[in-house]
Amino acid sequence: MASDGSKHPSASHADVVQKKKSPDLSLSKCLHNLQSSNSATLHIALTQIRCKYIKDNAACSWVVTKGILPKLFSLVSNPKVTSKVLDLTLSILGNLATASEVRSKMISSDAVELIGAVLMQSSDPSIQNRACRSLANLAHDPQASCAIHLKTGLLKHIVSLLKETESKENAQTLVRSLRVLANNRVHLLGVLQTSCVNVILNMMSSTSASTITSALNCLTHLTSIYNGDRQLHKDCDTRHDSSGQAEIKEMTEDDKREATQEIEKKEPLDEAADALAKPNKISLSRCCDELTRQLVYCEAGLQLLIETAQRDNPALRKLARTILFTLTKQTALRTQLSNAGFIPFLIQSIKENRLQPTETDSMRLLNSLAVCSQEASCRAKIRQHGGLDLILTLLDQEAWQKMHCRLICALVCYIYDSEGLETLLGLKLCQRLMPHLLASADLSQEETVVTNIPRNTDYKYSLDSPTYQEISSQQESVSYDSDAPTNIWDSAALESDSSRAYSPMSAVSYHSPEWGGAGSSGSPSPARSISPALCISPLPGASSSPASPFSDFSPGASPVHMHSPSYNSFSPSAMPDSPARSLSPLRDEAWVRQTTRKKFNVDPLPNKVPHRRTQHNILVLLSRISYLPDPTPHLICPQVMRSLLRYIAHSRRPLSRATRIIQRLVSFPICFEALIATATPFAIATMLGGEEKLRESLLTDLSITMATAYGSGTMEHMLLTAETKTNAAISLPFICRGDRDRDRPLLTTALDILFDLVFRSDHPQSLRTATEALAGLASCYAKHDMTQIPQDLTQLQAEDPTEIEFLLDDGSHVKVEREILSQKSEVFRAMLMGNYTESTQSTVRLPQVLTAPFKELMNLTCKSSPLTDSIIERYSRNAESARDFCLEMLALSNRYILTEEQQHIAAYVSQRFISGASSVSVSGFSSILLFALTHNSHSLVSACFTWLFTAAETEIRVDVVQGWQSTGQCCSDEIEKSLREFLNTVMQAPRLT
Repeated sequence: MASDGSKHPSASHADVVQKKKSPDLSLSKCLHNLQSSNSATLHIALTQIRCKYIKDNAACSWVVTKGILPKLFSLVSNPKVTSKVLDLTLSILGNLATASEVRSKMISSDAVELIGAVLMQSSDPSIQNRACRSLANLAHDPQASCAIHLKTGLLKHIVSLLKETESKENAQTLVRSLRVLANNRVHLLGVLQTSCVNVILNMMSSTSASTITSALNCLTHLTSIYNGDRQLHKDCDTRHDSSGQAEIKEMTEDDKREATQEIEKKEPLDEAADALAKPNKISLSRCCDELTRQLVYCEAGLQLLIETAQRDNPALRKLARTILFTLTKQTALRTQLSNAGFIPFLIQSIKENRLQPTETDSMRLLNSLAVCSQEASCRAKIRQHGGLDLILTLLDQEAWQKMHCRLICALVCYIYDSEGLETLLGLKLCQRLMPHLLASADLSQEETVVTNIPRNTDYKYSLDSPTYQEISSQQESVSYDSDAPTNIWDSAALESDSSRAYSPMSAVSYHSPEWGGAGSSGSPSPARSISPALCISPLPGASSSPASPFSDFSPGASPVHMHSPSYNSFSPSAMPDSPARSLSPLRDEAWVRQTTRKKFNVDPLPNKVPHRRTQHNILVLLSRISYLPDPTPHLICPQVMRSLLRYIAHSRRPLSRATRIIQRLVSFPICFEALIATATPFAIATMLGGEEKLRESLLTDLSITMATAYGSGTMEHMLLTAETKTNAAISLPFICRGDRDRDRPLLTTALDILFDLVFRSDHPQSLRTATEALAGLASCYAKHDMTQIPQDLTQLQAEDPTEIEFLLDDGSHVKVEREILSQKSEVFRAMLMGNYTESTQSTVRLPQVLTAPFKELMNLTCKSSPLTDSIIERYSRNAESARDFCLEMLALSNRYILTEEQQHIAAYVSQRFISGASSVSVSGFSSILLFALTHNSHSLVSACFTWLFTAAETEIRVDVVQGWQSTGQCCSDEIEKSLREFLNTVMQAPRLT
C-alpha cells in the first residue's frame, strides 16, 4: 500500500500481496529517477511507467496526480536526452493524452508548444511518430486543436512528413492526425490549405491494407463536408452565453455585430484565435470549394481510389466506394472522375454484382450513375459502355421501383445529347416509359373502354385547303403558343364557345379564333413549332412573362405575346415576318446547360410527390422526341398514343405537357399517315370521352390535314391497302368533315370495310371497333326525331254514316264507319268499295287478327284517338306484354297500309320502349328492330338505328351488333341493307352543331 493510503487503480490486492511491494513506492522511485542524468536509469524508469502504470484512463489520471507531467515536460525540453529517452517520454505523453482529464492539464502546461517543437526539429522517424500521435490525441480537445492550428508551419510540416515517410506506421499516425485536426470548418479549411489531399490519395498505392484504411478514413472524413456539417448545418454565427455554451441561431446583421462586440469583451483573443473560436464564420461552400479545387488536379490519385474500390478486400472496397459516391455529388468533380475511369467501373460493378434493391450499396451505385448523367463527358462514356441499356433494363424490373424515378430523371439529361437520344430511341425508350407513366398516375396498363361517344361539333374552316407542302412551310414560319387555351384544366378557356369563322392557316392560331383574353371565344389550339430547347420548362402553374424563354410552356401565356415583334423567342421564327429557318436541337450547348443545370440539380417538384416528378420527367422526354424532324417511328404507335390518351383522360391531375405532345403530333402532317395506320383518331374519339373540347380540337386538326390533297390521297391509298384498310376505315368517320361530295367515295369505301367487319368478322375486337366507328359517323349527322309522339291525327267526316262490322276469329265484333276506314286504308278501300264480295256485305270476317290490337287500331284510325299508356296498360300485365301489344298494332297497320297510324305507333314504341325507357335490354331492342324490318316500319327502323349509334351505351351497342350475325343470312342481309340506307340518308343531312 502507498504511504498516503492510496492505491494504484490498475493493481489488485492480490498483486500487492504477491509482489510484497507497494505500487506507490515503486512509482515514487520511478518519478525520482526521472530527475537522473543517467540515460540508462531514465530508460528503466520510463519503461516501467509506460508498461505498468498507465494501462487505462483511470490509471493515467492517477499517475498525473503524482506529479509526472512536469518531469516529462522537462525531459522533452532537455536537448541532451537521448533519442530513446525522448521516444519513451513522447510515448507516455501520448498515452496520457487519451484521458480527457489529463489533456486539460497538459494543455495548460504548454504541451502543444513543446511537442510541436520536437516534431518540427526531430528527424528521427520514431520520435516523429510519437510526437504526432501525442498531438493527435491532444487535438480531441478544442483548445488544443486551436493551439496546433495556430502554431506556424506545424500542419504543413505534418503533410511534408507524410509525403516523405516510407514507414507505414508513421504514415498511419500522420494521416490520423490530419483527420483529427479537421474537427470543424475552420480547422478543416486549415488542413485543406496544406494541399494534403493529393498526398493522402497517393497512399492508395501502398501495399499495406492498414495504411490504405487510414488514408480512406481520412478521406471519408474530409469529404463528409460535401454532405454538410451535422452540428453546424447552416451558416450561422456562434453566440456565447454566460455559461460558455455555444448557441446556434440564425442572426440578422445587427445581431451579428452585437454578438461580435460581446465576444470581444468577454474573450479578448487575437485575430486568428478569434476566427478559430468561431468556426461557423467559415462557410461550408468555402471548404467544399477548396477540397474540390485539390481533387480536380488529382486525376492520378482518383485513379488509385477507383482501383482501391475494385480490390478484393471488402473493407477497403466499401470505404473507397463510399468516398466515390460522395464525390459524385459535386458537379465539378464528375468530369475528373470520368477521366479517371469511374464510369466503366460503375457500370461494370452494376453488371457484375448481383444487386439487391434492399442494399444501400446498390442504391448508391445506381444513384451515382444517375447523377453522373448530368455531365456531358460522363454521358458519352455511359453511352459507350452500355449504361443506357442498363438503365432501361433496370426500369423494366419492378424490384427497382424505388429507383425508377431517379433513373428516369437521369434519362432527361440525354434530351440534348443527340447520340445518346438516338441510342435510347433505338432501345424503344418511349414504349418502355409508358408503363411508368401510367403507374405514376395509378392507372393500370389494361385498355379502358369508353361507354359513350359524345356528339361531335361542327367546325368551320376554309375549303381551299392547303397542300402538304404549304402546311409544312406554314408550320416552319409561324410559332404557336402551346399552352394558351390548351390547358384543359382552365375552365375559362374550355367553356368558351367557338362560333366564329376562321381560316385554317391563321397566323394567330392554327384553327382557333383570335385570342382575346379572358372570356373571349377560343378552342384549344395545338402546340406548334417551338424550339426543342424549350422542352425543359417549369411545371404547370409556374409564373412566366413574355420575356421568359419558358413562356412557351406556361399555362397562361398569350399568343399575342408569342407573335409580338418584341418577344425574345427561341422558336424558329422570332419575328412574325421572318423567313423560315431550321434550328438544330443542339443549337447552343452552353446556353442549354446554363438554363437546365438548376433544373437537373434541384428537383422540380417537392419530394412528397415523387409520382408527379416521374410524370413530369417522362413527359419532358416525350416532348423532346416530339420535336424531332420525324417523331413517327418513336411516338406514333398504339402503346404510346393510347397510354398518353389514357393518362389525359383518367389521371386525377394530368400535366398539361401530355396534351401539348398529342396536339403537336396530330397537327404535324408528316405524322398523319402513321396516326391513321394506328387508328389514333378512333382512340381519340373513344378514349377522351370526358374531354370534349380537347377531343374535338385534336380531331379537327386531323380533319384539316385530311382536307388537303395530301391527306385525302393518303387516306385513299390506305383504304385500298390490305394492311391499313381496317384502321383507315375506323378512323375516317371521325375526321371526314370536309366537302361531302368529294369525301363520299372515301366514305363509301370505308363503309364497305366496316360492314364487312360488322356482319362477317368473327373477331370480337374488330366488331367492336367497327361498331364504334359507325357510331362516330352517325353521331355527326343523325338526329333522333322520335322523341315526341304526333298528337294530332287526320280527322275525317263521313257523309255516309254506314258502318261495317268485322267478325274476328274469337267471335268478337268490331264496328267502324265504312267511309272513313276506306279513305285511310287502300286495303279496306279495295275490300269495301271495290268489286269484291265484301263490298256488298254488312259483316266481314277478318281471319288471323287479334281482337284487342285491332280494336285499338280502329279507334286510332276512325276516331283519331292517340295511343296513351293508360290504353296500353288495359291490355298488358308488364312491359314486355305492352311492347308485344304495340308491335302487334304496328303489324296490323302495315298489313292494312295505315301509313299515318303506323308512324304514330312507331313513334310511341320508340318513345316508350327505346329512347324514353329507363333501361333497354339487348333482346328487347333486337325484337323491336327485327319486327320493324319485317313489317316495313322505316320510321321505327330509323329511330332504332339512331338510338343505337348515338345514344346507346357501348356494351349494349356491341352486343346488339354482335347478335346480328346469329340472326341468319337473310335477316342479316336485310339489316345490312337497312343500315346502309340509314347511313346514306343521314349523311345527306347537315352536320350537327
